[in-house]
Amino acid sequence: MWVLIIVLMFEGNFSIQSNQVMYPTGDMCETDRVLIQERFNKTKPKPSAIALTKCVDMPFEGIKYKL
Repeated sequence: MWVLIIVLMFEGNFSIQSNQVMYPTGDMCETDRVLIQERFNKTKPKPSAIALTKCVDMPFEGIKYKL
């Protein structure tokens, strides 16, 4: 499973977030990542604001419940 991590930095503050979606493939996550990154870049409050996005593979081997 893949998750999309979002790091927002602005005026000395930061926030680490997710879009609360678990993706079955890296390609699906990457598609959303590009769209979200573009949206953040277009709506920055100031040019100094930074948004970093990354898809991360989260292995769930050995977990005894279904996601």
